[in-house]
Amino acid sequence: MRTRLASFVVFTLLLSSTLAAQTPPYLPANEPNANALVADRIRFVRDMYTLDPATMAEVTKALTALAPFHAKQLAESSKTVERIKLAMTIVANDSNVAPAEKPNRIANFQRQIYNRYAGSPLSLASVIKLVDAKLTPDRVQAARGKMMARFAGPLKGAALDVTRMDELVILPARLGPKPEIMNAMTPPPPQSDNSQAAAAPIVPQTVAQVAPSEAKKTFAPPPSTPPVKLNPAVPPIAANAQPPLPPNPPHEIKPAPPKTEWAGFLDNSATKFGFSADQKKSAEKIFEQVKTRADKVTDNTAKSDKPGENAKPLDKLYDELVQRVESLASTEQRAKVEKAAPAGAKPPASSGK
Repeated sequence: MRTRLASFVVFTLLLSSTLAAQTPPYLPANEPNANALVADRIRFVRDMYTLDPATMAEVTKALTALAPFHAKQLAESSKTVERIKLAMTIVANDSNVAPAEKPNRIANFQRQIYNRYAGSPLSLASVIKLVDAKLTPDRVQAARGKMMARFAGPLKGAALDVTRMDELVILPARLGPKPEIMNAMTPPPPQSDNSQAAAAPIVPQTVAQVAPSEAKKTFAPPPSTPPVKLNPAVPPIAANAQPPLPPNPPHEIKPAPPKTEWAGFLDNSATKFGFSADQKKSAEKIFEQVKTRADKVTDNTAKSDKPGENAKPLDKLYDELVQRVESLASTEQRAKVEKAAPAGAKPPASSGK
């Protein structure tokens, strides 16, 4: 990884000096004028490739169609590129970064900018990929030879990498002045005791200078507030805790029909609500669970005389079966059943009878 980064630093430095001294042969991928960039890319294809008229017309049509997509991607990448440039400037002006590390870190940021533009629809790398797909390997190799000759100056003997072609025509980002945010983050120099004393001299007061009424005053310290004792039995409430849901309204638990008729309730509910195959399968699972528990009941007497708690075990289980099965119905299915019921009347709950 360090070897690749070091080679990229050298490659970037060579490009910086070369591109600063001469105008690139083709427009960079960050050219804001999409129409001018399309014309430039057509010229690049004509210079580097030997295409028949039909293929050239096809390539021209494809490049023209990419113009709006290229402009959109440039607009979406602009903020990201500006943030990368700001990071480069901060590193260059940061005294906490060792001078020997700055070139590598700046080159890494520069490569991120190159990669953003190399992936755009009208970058040189994208155009080469588009045209190569239409040609045979020997014609592609011939085009590579022309590219090597055309970019011999910027390459300075380095190998040609078509995926990094845009680095040969995009000028490296220039570092700006020290950002104001760095000045705001720089703490003020600490003041010495002598400077503080000079800024705010202390004038001693004699007894004669103090008013008699002030001398007689005594200032008692404010009473301390006793610490609040927390109840360890009460757990703390989380900041994002949701209030508990209100309990379900009580309803009358009616006597259950014989267990032999409970399966009939399942069929009635499926027909009444128009259950789907998945809903029927879920209802059958609920029925099996409740029926298994009901078969284990040996004492079907109420366990309490309190109102609301004096239902028999089988009555409670059948009521649970009704509630769980009918809860499978969707809002639309419930609305359809209510609409079919007589006006002003609420459709009765399903039963096994």
